[in-house]
Amino acid sequence: AAERVRDPRTAAQRDYDAVFTAITRTLARRDIGTTHRGLPISLILTTTVADLAARAGLALTAGGTALPIDDLLTLAGNHPDDLDTWLCITDLHHRPLHLGRSRRTANTDQRLALFATDHGCTFPGCTAPATRTQVHHITDWSNNHYQYTT
Repeated sequence: AAERVRDPRTAAQRDYDAVFTAITRTLARRDIGTTHRGLPISLILTTTVADLAARAGLALTAGGTALPIDDLLTLAGNHPDDLDTWLCITDLHHRPLHLGRSRRTANTDQRLALFATDHGCTFPGCTAPATRTQVHHITDWSNNHYQYTT
């Protein structure tokens, strides 16, 4: 039988290591912070067409936080890939003129559905399997249409 070796760390060191390991493992999880009340985390911003055109004023988040238009424009150009961003632009009477999303590419669920239904490239005459294709917006992505191409 193997002889048991006593841990040379103090109790405080063992406690610290345990807490450090728990925090590190928690932060490494990819599923934390991806949903809120069952919905994917999304940034929803609203601004007026006048503020956007003037590059001045404020945008509001769904929670009511004010965001300067300059920050909105910076965020629109440099948002993280895993953050779904929706922008609602209203007229001066708060009637929506535009509601747009930040991504033009298919999300994971859409890709999996296309893999399962099309089994490969849908370009006429192409025989590439789904694993060798990309989802492209051959037709306008704002119409929610996607098509495989190699």
